[in-house]
Amino acid sequence: MFRMRATRARPLIALDEEAISVKAGNRPSASICRIPWSTVASVVAFKRDCVTVDLICLAIQSDSGIALELNEEMPGWSALVIFIPEKLPGCPKFEEWFESVAFPGFGTNSRILFQKSGNPVNTT
Repeated sequence: MFRMRATRARPLIALDEEAISVKAGNRPSASICRIPWSTVASVVAFKRDCVTVDLICLAIQSDSGIALELNEEMPGWSALVIFIPEKLPGCPKFEEWFESVAFPGFGTNSRILFQKSGNPVNTT
């Protein structure tokens, strides 16, 4: 007998003029977490060692302590890395930070991309 297996929607990055969101699908009500641009306290780029490959990630933390970990495998990543410097003054462009995080391979190579003054950055 054939059974249909329930599948979960793959998380995706959604951006607009007001906020960055992670959604579980394309439905407007599918938002898992939303951080308004005005409340972004820090952005840290780092790399996760996934045994055979590395995964480039961004940790985005809000003033209230809400944190998102986004990675290059998520739909919306390309738009995110273009949009971030436009919304967060002083944040470097993707081409200015990517190599320092990506190389050498299989190391964490974290880099603070943005930090609102007066906010400590948690890099752990």
